[in-house]
Amino acid sequence: MAKTQSKSSAEFNSKNVTLFKEWKETQNPLIRNQLLEENMGLIKKIAWGLWRGRKSKIQFDDLCQEGVLGFLKGLPKYDPEKSSFSSYIGLWITAYVLCELKKDFLLRI
Repeated sequence: MAKTQSKSSAEFNSKNVTLFKEWKETQNPLIRNQLLEENMGLIKKIAWGLWRGRKSKIQFDDLCQEGVLGFLKGLPKYDPEKSSFSSYIGLWITAYVLCELKKDFLLRI
């Protein structure tokens, strides 16, 4: 079963890379939005994993919005030759979500 999961993951990554290359050439906002919609599951998964179990006043939707900002910031900087799409973008999403959670922590002290 692991082979099918990695295959679907590889297919997902190749689809993202294909869309990314098309977006990089045209800078078409519709393609960028399609990339964003394809990766909303990743954004929600990262935001949920960092938000769950914390005593935070920040709403989950707000963390998802921060994740979207991280996605949009990291998208133009992605290089398909260096890493997989989801790994690279995931780091940007995580950074933005953690930054928002830290702001909440600093405000409560």
